[in-house]
Amino acid sequence: MTEFNAKCSKFCSDTEADFRIKNNLVHPLEKYWPSGNNKNRRKSKDYNKQFNSHPLINPGACRIRDDSVKDDGALILVKEYTRSAAGTLKPLAKEVRTPDTLWNTILHLFKRVIKRSDYGWPLIYEFIFDRLRAIRKDAVIQGLADINLIKILEASVVFYVGADIYFSQIEFEHFDSYMNRYHLNSTLNHLIGLYDRLKVISKNRIVFEQVYLLAEISNPRVLSRFYGLYKTIRDDPGVKTAHSISLGCQIGFVHQAFQKLGSLSNLATLTLCLHLPRLRRISLLIFDKGCRSKNLSYSVDDWKQLCLYNSAKEVTADCFLLNLAVDREGIQFRGQASREKIPKLLMFM
Repeated sequence: MTEFNAKCSKFCSDTEADFRIKNNLVHPLEKYWPSGNNKNRRKSKDYNKQFNSHPLINPGACRIRDDSVKDDGALILVKEYTRSAAGTLKPLAKEVRTPDTLWNTILHLFKRVIKRSDYGWPLIYEFIFDRLRAIRKDAVIQGLADINLIKILEASVVFYVGADIYFSQIEFEHFDSYMNRYHLNSTLNHLIGLYDRLKVISKNRIVFEQVYLLAEISNPRVLSRFYGLYKTIRDDPGVKTAHSISLGCQIGFVHQAFQKLGSLSNLATLTLCLHLPRLRRISLLIFDKGCRSKNLSYSVDDWKQLCLYNSAKEVTADCFLLNLAVDREGIQFRGQASREKIPKLLMFM
């Protein structure tokens, strides 16, 4: 493979910047307020301090350094993602950002853009999602495979997990959960491959190994890889717990996920929470098949605590989805649950 020496030291190359400004293609989040105008800035310093220490932004030892970009009121354009297609010319070295510039772009997105209060989170998400794709593309073009790329991929994984958790709490029709998880899994696979290739042993790796085990829960390939890890990583309590949860889901012991949720790192806990809605419904299916009875019922409040529901209404809604009867006595398991409405998630399904 021919070595590619990137030379662009800006967030966006001059060629793209000139084209987008000329054709009025500047994104609203690339238009920054003048340095003297603080109306749209976060007013509370305590909020900024709390935000920077949030586990969604900084899991474990993965800290975003405070290398802020000076804001002089001008446009701050960030290279957008463009899909490679037949007939397109090979990118020039002056159009591909250097590794240091890629990391500075990550810092700009997660230290400044994500804090914008004058635009809603959906617009911010779409902007950062697109720019992260462009960053990874630049890294691939120049064959980047070192600690710089590891930092970029780690930050990207945190963003994808946090975005999925956020949008699961609100109704936003333009959010594509499938696409977000596709990029989460592809980024994780790239990151884990780099860990193995560079033989990295760090606190960050322990966190992201847990995330990897839980992002593709009950995946046989991911589970078998666990036994080839370094002993230091394999013996970590968090990694062991993540593997135990994933293995338990593969054989049908879903309730282990609810019991051990608090034994994981912050980021791994959030990753497991992505699967909770399906795991809860799978639990109902398992109980309906294995514990069916014409005379007995299970209390809705007890089931809410067992499967970590937020309210009894959510329990009732899942039962209705699966055609399970619920009355004053509780959930009636009669062996009549509908399996057709639940997408296949685990091997035993």
